[in-house]
Amino acid sequence: MSKLNNRIIERAKPSPKDKYIADGDGLFLRVMPNGTKTFCFRFTLGAKRRLLSLGPVPILSLAEARERASEARKLVFAGTDPLDTAKRDTGASGETVAKLIEDWKERYAKKTYKRLATQLQMVDKDIMPVIGAVPIKEMTKKHVSEVINRIIDRGAKVKANRVLSLMKTIFSYAAEHGYILESPVTMTRKGAGGREKPKKRVLSPDEISVFLTTMDGRTGFMTWRTKQILRLVLLTAQRPGEVAGMQWAHVDLVERIWCLPAEIVKSERDHVVHLSQQAVDVLELAQRHTKGRRYVFGSVREDGKPTGTQTLSTAVLKMFKDGELGAMRRFTPHDLRRTAATRMADIAVHAHVVEKILNHKMKGVMAVYNYADYLPERQRALQDWGGRVEYFVRHLGRGRIAGQPMARSVAKAEPLGSQL
Repeated sequence: MSKLNNRIIERAKPSPKDKYIADGDGLFLRVMPNGTKTFCFRFTLGAKRRLLSLGPVPILSLAEARERASEARKLVFAGTDPLDTAKRDTGASGETVAKLIEDWKERYAKKTYKRLATQLQMVDKDIMPVIGAVPIKEMTKKHVSEVINRIIDRGAKVKANRVLSLMKTIFSYAAEHGYILESPVTMTRKGAGGREKPKKRVLSPDEISVFLTTMDGRTGFMTWRTKQILRLVLLTAQRPGEVAGMQWAHVDLVERIWCLPAEIVKSERDHVVHLSQQAVDVLELAQRHTKGRRYVFGSVREDGKPTGTQTLSTAVLKMFKDGELGAMRRFTPHDLRRTAATRMADIAVHAHVVEKILNHKMKGVMAVYNYADYLPERQRALQDWGGRVEYFVRHLGRGRIAGQPMARSVAKAEPLGSQL
């Protein structure tokens, strides 16, 4: 009796090395460390042990894999190498989507994307497991649909749009470099995740207090890194990825500034962020753990890399799933940035100052004629905002910032309480 069935295939989990699950007569399911599952046929011809990739799961069914393995087995009995036949059938190179992506990554992606990890995560999680083993010249619109529908089925419509966009880039590269005549990715957003509505989630002062207080009280699942990154996103109004990737070389705690060089920010221009006392408290806490290392919040899993933004999203989502935030409406780490920008307006910070803090490009007449940086105003705004956040936690809920009793900046923040 064959060992493989659909249930075993679906439940097969990746391990640090390629894992092979036998079906019989040379047919195996190969599970790669990145989660990619492919059927393959092992055979011996002469004195050489060979491996033929038959196709990926779920594009290739178990029945089809058994049929292909049977055809390959007949070739072996006749003294013919199935690998040579496969190369002729798929073009002289026999190149797969995985090979294309490797070339695209080295020649295009590494030179183009500032945060390549984001694109590679989509490649490893959403693209490779479905079409990685498909010969490039056999790629069709149906294969593209398989990738996108798999994402939509798990309820990630926005991610489906992002992966679709990435696939368009990859296969446009393939067409430009002669892998294929034209890209099979013709799907529009309407066929993927659909139109995206602008996000408007902003936390109220009470919600800020509850979130920070509850987060500080967590033990176990959420590390100190995750807690302090989320706090800094709120205190500095910068992007979660920029805060998570903060480097000590860019931080000056004496001058209380954080300088983000153009090559690592979305806007592609140098950006200065003033650090409030509350933000400095966070970084002084981090110093005790990571001083002397490159990243302020280095990854726990991978040495030499920063904490990933997915870690932040997972942590916040788990707080909601565990019921720790009660009936509070869900939000994401990026919503903390929007909250900071919105609530700064509550304390009379002018819109153009907030835009500069966010490192947004000015629009209209301001973009043409106003090149001022408003550094003193930005410094004052962020310190006032830090005091405001501290006031929320102190008076609207019980909590601590950066693990220290909340005694600083209260005198500055308390008068603002009358505006609540």
